[in-house]
Amino acid sequence: MKVGKLVVNMKTIRNTNTGQIVRVENKEAELRVGYGWEFISKSIWKEQVRGKYEEVKKSKAVEEVTISENLSDKKLRKARKEEKRQKYANKQ
Repeated sequence: MKVGKLVVNMKTIRNTNTGQIVRVENKEAELRVGYGWEFISKSIWKEQVRGKYEEVKKSKAVEEVTISENLSDKKLRKARKEEKRQKYANKQ
């Protein structure tokens, strides 16, 4: 992660007791490893985080198809416009 010109290096660690996976800075990771924590690959963390995102994205796509089949052209355009508004409102 970049903060201005300073580069902060991150490590991925997992709690051996609970299985909790977190991303922390190098210094904090060095302190935790050996005291109930272990280093793991970043791909495991990505899978855990992005897997949930993909499920949500797929369910929204299914809803969109069912809505669009029963609407007139005008109502369909209106529904798409409203979806865009909600999408950008959630980002801000």
